[in-house]
Amino acid sequence: MTLKYSHLFSPITIGPLALSHRVVMAPLTRSRSEQPGDIPGALMIQYYGQRASDGGLIVSEATTISIAGRGWFGAPGLYSDEQVAGWKKVTEVVHAKGGRMFFATVAYRPRLTHRQYERRDSLGAFRSCLPGDRFHTERLAPDVTTSGTGHRRNSRCNRGVSTGRRARESRGL
Repeated sequence: MTLKYSHLFSPITIGPLALSHRVVMAPLTRSRSEQPGDIPGALMIQYYGQRASDGGLIVSEATTISIAGRGWFGAPGLYSDEQVAGWKKVTEVVHAKGGRMFFATVAYRPRLTHRQYERRDSLGAFRSCLPGDRFHTERLAPDVTTSGTGHRRNSRCNRGVSTGRRARESRGL
């Protein structure tokens, strides 16, 4: 008997990646980073390790490029040495099972940043007081969101480039 979707289990090459099947894990944010510091830890290692497969591809969850662009509590970061070390442990488990991992969702969410995470020298938290736009979690009081526009856009872009380098250091793919 032929399965209707048997092609999902046939090999495919995507750029430099040779995958043994076409089932890819899409990015799903689980908010499992260790606090304080938004560091990928034991729960994330277990989560990604359980989903890794020989010749498979996992797309990472949304990964924050700076504390100023953090969107919610528990979202992992990729802007500190401790976070890079945590992601290395995650990718090592995925690679040990024959899988690949791609950091495609490097995120900067200043419109969702709570004022608790802003610093005076913050690169991206610009308040705009938009009516109806609110952000809160069980651990944080409601707060007006911030706006991502302003004269510091180039600095945010530079942070993104820096985080891209850190993603390579974390041995993605």
